[in-house]
Amino acid sequence: MANVQRFWPSQKVSNWLSAGIAWSGSTANGIATYSSSSEIVAESTATYDGTTLALTTSGGGLKLDGLSSSDANTLDDYEFGFWTANILCDSGTITVNTSLDTGVYVKIGKLVHIQGQFAVSAISSPSGTLKMSGLPFAAASLAEESDIAVNLGTVNQLTTTVAGLWTKIAGGNAYFDFRSGGKGQSTVDDTTIADLVDTGTAFYVGGSYRTA
Repeated sequence: MANVQRFWPSQKVSNWLSAGIAWSGSTANGIATYSSSSEIVAESTATYDGTTLALTTSGGGLKLDGLSSSDANTLDDYEFGFWTANILCDSGTITVNTSLDTGVYVKIGKLVHIQGQFAVSAISSPSGTLKMSGLPFAAASLAEESDIAVNLGTVNQLTTTVAGLWTKIAGGNAYFDFRSGGKGQSTVDDTTIADLVDTGTAFYVGGSYRTA
C-alpha cells in the first residue's frame, strides 16, 4: 500500500517544499491558492470560480463588518442590532414606554430594514408635527430626492381618526415624519398630528431605507 503524505494549512511551508510543492509569494493574512498542481501562491485577494461555496460547520459564517469597498457591487457590510425609539413633537412631550421602546434592524450593504412596536406611557400637552427618532443610521443624501423612503410605519389609537397616515424619511435624517392624507387630500393638518397622541397610542414600524 502506498505511503500517502498529507499536509495541512497549519504545517510549515518547508513541509510542502519537501514534497515537491513550490510556494510563491508572501502575503500577511493572505489566502493560499493553487496556481498549478505543484505550486501554491499567496494571495491578498482570491476569486472562487466554482458553483457553490458552503460553510457547513456549526457557528461558521462570513463576517462583513464595514469593509467600505469602493466597488459599488461589492457586499461589504452586514449587521443586525437594536435601536431605541423616541417620539418627538413641536411642543410638550410624549414619553415612550420603556417596555416597548426598542426596535430591531438588519443592515445589508447600504440597505437598512427596521421593525418595531412602540407604546406611549405618558404625555404632557403634545402638539405640532410628529416624528420618530433614534433610527440606527441616517438616511443617505442622494440626488433629486431619490433617497426618500415612505410608509415606514403607522400609528394606532389616536384621539381622532386620521385617514391615509403615512411616513417620510428624507436624506441625512435619522428620524421620519408622520404625514396624513392620500391623493393630495389631508383630513388632518400635518402640523397638528402630535395633538392627537395620548397614553393609548401605539406605533408600528416596518420598512427599509437607504443609508450612506
